[in-house]
Amino acid sequence: MKTILIAPNSFKESASSVEVADLFKKFLCFPSLEIISKPISDGGDGFLSVCRNNYNLEIIDFTVPSPYLPHEIFNVSVGYSSELKSLFIESSDVLGLKKIPSDKRHPLYLTSAGLGELLNKINLRFNKQDITKIVVGIGGTGVIDMGIGALSSLGLKLFDKNNKELKPVPVNFINTAKIEYPTELFPFDLEIILDVDNPLLGDNGGVKVYGPQKGASENDLILIENGIKNIINILTQDKLIKNNTPLSGAGGGIPAGLSLFLNTNMKSSGYFILNDLNLNDFNSNNVNYLITGEGKFDSQSFFNKGTGILLNHFKNIEKIFLCCGIINKNCSLPPNVYPIQFIDYFKNIKESCSNISKGIELSCCEIRQNIT
Repeated sequence: MKTILIAPNSFKESASSVEVADLFKKFLCFPSLEIISKPISDGGDGFLSVCRNNYNLEIIDFTVPSPYLPHEIFNVSVGYSSELKSLFIESSDVLGLKKIPSDKRHPLYLTSAGLGELLNKINLRFNKQDITKIVVGIGGTGVIDMGIGALSSLGLKLFDKNNKELKPVPVNFINTAKIEYPTELFPFDLEIILDVDNPLLGDNGGVKVYGPQKGASENDLILIENGIKNIINILTQDKLIKNNTPLSGAGGGIPAGLSLFLNTNMKSSGYFILNDLNLNDFNSNNVNYLITGEGKFDSQSFFNKGTGILLNHFKNIEKIFLCCGIINKNCSLPPNVYPIQFIDYFKNIKESCSNISKGIELSCCEIRQNIT
């Protein structure tokens, strides 16, 4: 009997990887195959559901402010494991595009303050006997503020040249002349799962590469980059950043800011998927076929994204079925990859996104036809 591994990433703003994996398992129906389901997350959308699936987490609800102003208040869930003494946070549940209405996706005016407020509430509710670390999946965020908003909830303040306090949003970064820093240390260690390995600034940086999908115009990107450079210059002058210190571009730069004031451990999504989620246990010796995918597959998918990680890890198995909403035609795929894009089953992308269950059902028919 041959084995097929189902290990999709989430389809952003459509379905979590756990939901997608369940649908593939439901519709595949191939008696001569052993089917193994291992949904993945690279830290973005669906991170909490994957961790809950793997670690049997207790779900605890908090309230946090929205990334946009004026703030709205909404509920967010975190996962708790008493066995691991760990809390798990999906940053996209707090700051994600799914939390920001399309008419409010203007990163110059968005803040990560909600994440800082969540950390404050966790600090009030738990002590070091309850938890030893907080695991934060960074990805799918709609903000580009280098974590300054989150740090503002922990005590950081921005001031202009006239010593007037500024709201901690990117539009004000260029006018910042002085920064007042948090005085109390956050008591818990943070383990941050990075969904990409881009630097923060530059042509290949997180701001320029991922800013457009967050709603930033070309002019916005220039203003945000210049503002962040100003913040970095002040932090460097104040000896909080050393020259040429690498700054992560994941999640709009949130890990870069948090690492300056909190005890953080950065972990790549590749390590998290292959080791913490145990995908390393599967290889060409025990897997014949792989089903993986995400909403949109393009060149960015190879920047330490979940699906790209699996394409590389399973490059020696018989066949990989890459099932996505849409696949960029310019992507160079490994020879054992069989691409399936759901948009081919529907009239347009919108119809494809709203009919993901049907798209998976139809793709399973195609998969069955191509299994030998």
